[in-house]
Amino acid sequence: MCAIFGLGFQNGSMFNPKDIKEVVKKLLVSCQIRGTHATGIAIANEDEVTVVKHNVRAEEFITSAEFHDAFDKHVKFTGDRVNRPTTQIIGHCRHQTKGTHRVNGNNHPIVCDRLIGTHNGIISNDEELYVQYSLRRKAEVDSEVIFQLIESQLERMKEGMVKAIQGATEKLSGSFACGIIDTENPWTMWMVKGSSPIDVFHYPEIGVTGYASVGAWMQKAIMTLHPQSYKKLELLPSQAMAVNLLSSSKMKFELNCNRSGTYHFC
Repeated sequence: MCAIFGLGFQNGSMFNPKDIKEVVKKLLVSCQIRGTHATGIAIANEDEVTVVKHNVRAEEFITSAEFHDAFDKHVKFTGDRVNRPTTQIIGHCRHQTKGTHRVNGNNHPIVCDRLIGTHNGIISNDEELYVQYSLRRKAEVDSEVIFQLIESQLERMKEGMVKAIQGATEKLSGSFACGIIDTENPWTMWMVKGSSPIDVFHYPEIGVTGYASVGAWMQKAIMTLHPQSYKKLELLPSQAMAVNLLSSSKMKFELNCNRSGTYHFC
């Protein structure tokens, strides 16, 4: 069992970086109940994504120099205003299943050529998919095949992320909830839900969209930013959602989970 979360900032974060860091710290500590073998985050802006992950529990991770350096690199401000806007942050706490947590490539966020993602669940047919689709494996963890397969679909189909995700769902077997950063389009959040839990919220006054494996974790952490109200965005099993952080538009679509008995994930 693992836990994931994500934060998307409309038109880029305009918060004090210390407040953003505090929200992420609270989310990681809450997620720790689902996994203590490894912890990681990815912070994205228009230019690049920084990934930090280690085989330690969240309470130790948030005291590390690497964690604080990642925020200093991406979230700098003049006075009280951010001058290098963060688009989104994703995070993960891992309970080891396949792939030792002592090899950092097995920990999350998973880094592929274009996509960076987090996954809560278990994929049961990863070995056969690597062979069948000639995917390039970087680590042992089953989660990697999710993002490798989506990238393969993007390259093969050339019809964009929605079609790539839907195409991949026809091929993967297992349980999942995922957050994905597309490094070629860091202004779009991607959330994909199979049979593993994920709750999504929008906080209109502060321009934040957030998700977490347990909704209460997000609601507690986001109080640091003093939202006036929120709306829970419905995301049912076998659905995915994309949020455009420039326009605030949202798109929800069905996954191709056609095999009986289980969900099959991108």
